[in-house]
Amino acid sequence: DDVEFIPERITVKRGDKVTIMFHVSDKKVYHGGLDIESDYFDTGKVLPGKSAEVEFTAKNSFTFTSYWPNSRVKKA
Repeated sequence: DDVEFIPERITVKRGDKVTIMFHVSDKKVYHGGLDIESDYFDTGKVLPGKSAEVEFTAKNSFTFTSYWPNSRVKKA
């Protein structure tokens, strides 16, 4: 939602192929959805109640952040 990621942290081994499914809640989220980005991926706009899957190979620690797609306001 607009406030947090659940779970807060994901731990994998370096070199692992990782698949993450982000599900955007249909409650407590901006009606325009969320865009989730990191150095490794960008989900693009994910509308409330919808999901986006990303795949990458783990190389280094990193964070991902969600934004309101239309205004680029940083959220969780």
